[in-house]
Amino acid sequence: MFIIRTKTITQTMCLAIPGKILDIDTSCSLRMATVDFGGIHKSICIQYVDAEPGDFILAHAGMAITRLDSEEAEATLEDFKIQIILIPTTMWYEKQFRDSGNLTTLLQAIRQIATFPIRIMEVCGGQTYALSRYRIEELLPDTVQMIHGPGCPVCVTHEDTISQAIEIARNPQTIFCTFGDMVRVPGTKGSLQQLKAEGKDIRIVYSPLDTLRIASENPEKQVVFFAIGFETTTPLYTLLLQEIVSRKITNLSLLTSLFTIPAAISFLAQDPECKIDGLLAAGHVCSITGLREYDALAEKLELPIAVTGFEPADLLYGIYQVIRLKAQGIDRTINAYRRAVPAQGNKMARQKTERFFTPYDAYWRGLGKIPVSGLRLRPEYEQYEARNRFLCKVKPGIQASACRAGEIMKGKISPEKCPLFGNHCTPDTPLGASMVSSEGACSAFYRYRTN
Repeated sequence: MFIIRTKTITQTMCLAIPGKILDIDTSCSLRMATVDFGGIHKSICIQYVDAEPGDFILAHAGMAITRLDSEEAEATLEDFKIQIILIPTTMWYEKQFRDSGNLTTLLQAIRQIATFPIRIMEVCGGQTYALSRYRIEELLPDTVQMIHGPGCPVCVTHEDTISQAIEIARNPQTIFCTFGDMVRVPGTKGSLQQLKAEGKDIRIVYSPLDTLRIASENPEKQVVFFAIGFETTTPLYTLLLQEIVSRKITNLSLLTSLFTIPAAISFLAQDPECKIDGLLAAGHVCSITGLREYDALAEKLELPIAVTGFEPADLLYGIYQVIRLKAQGIDRTINAYRRAVPAQGNKMARQKTERFFTPYDAYWRGLGKIPVSGLRLRPEYEQYEARNRFLCKVKPGIQASACRAGEIMKGKISPEKCPLFGNHCTPDTPLGASMVSSEGACSAFYRYRTN
């Protein structure tokens, strides 16, 4: 019998959560909606999504990234005669996508075709979290090995970027705003949490758009938001920048640490230490980017790729598809998350990203410098980059941490092989970013695989 743990779902850095639109407010400059998340109502920006009252959307950090497609949900896993229905509740994902019978069927299908060794990298920390939380890896045949990839933006934000954040936050005229996970991430000069304990004005916000109100209420202070993220989160920062520019706000800026997944995948897949045979691509990233880049990656890297969601059935279905394609010698991308990922992605969100940001060679924590893997503000918007506004002295480039996350991401070692794991480094006393974030491989392994 397939046993699955059921716990309260909490939003993580890379994941979006489903909700139902109740009503839409068009009275402000941004298109906002009241969205029901299982009885909890929140105001969500739907600027980049074509959705109306009654529609289900996926919301991430206060912004809708895509509209859920009920017809595609019903068609998912049809090869296995598993009926997945988008039922009229925001808790639908706790139903068929976690049904023990459906999951057992998928596991049996995997065992039948996994007759050869295969190493599959899950790219997203949300996938790593789910694999550990539901102990899926323990149920897979011995021939299937999962490799924990780049993880989440919290995990790969460089130590020196954290030090820049600390330098800025020390300024007595600054209000420093960030997502919750980032306050605990250690840098070369401590963490934002330590600085907050010293009395500095460091605030945790749900959405970057919250900083508009904070800046308005504190005109005598400089408000800075720590803008970290992959392609899923970056469009939200374009909304913030759009408002800053149009309202001519002079006391609000962004400290950016933005990354793009395809470049990292290409970098890791071509590293001989990785030895990747297939990939699970992050569904919520692809809801923005679409599949075009991943189709090109599959051909270039000669690897099968499955775009997946984050529920147990999503992950098992994606793993099955990667193994099937590998067995057939087919190197292409398959969309195993069609209810949330249209092939074209979110065109409007991408256009806004291109308006404000441009690619550059970025430093990843644990991995070093990866060509054309980051996004920074275009020259015409550089005045809104906090590094420039505060003339930060720290420059990225030095890996100072003893954390072995880079080796973990390459599949060279598993988290428990790090000498710091579970001893000096725990979720309560993290020494590396991959232990701070719930989506980090070390944190997920510690929470769900060591007890």
